[in-house]
Amino acid sequence: MQFIVFGELPRSWVCHACSLQVDQLPAAGSYAELLPTIAVRLLTTILHADTPVPHHRLRSTNEGQGRVLANTVRVHTVELTKYIVKGQTVSKSLCD
Repeated sequence: MQFIVFGELPRSWVCHACSLQVDQLPAAGSYAELLPTIAVRLLTTILHADTPVPHHRLRSTNEGQGRVLANTVRVHTVELTKYIVKGQTVSKSLCD
């Protein structure tokens, strides 16, 4: 478990996801062998108050042009408090 000041969360996620990417590459290894890295963050607080959407898929893009660094680092955030579970299991509602 990790405790971080709320405003520093996005930077810490990117740092952690990048370290997972770096850990795949041995000394003198080939960048072609790197696999995409996906970091999943389950949040008990609201990070994106401007939307009711609970699951966000974040990746590196070129703003305005829509170009994406594909198959590199991706961070998923799941704001658990935005899920309303009524008569369902949590796993069922997370998959919808």
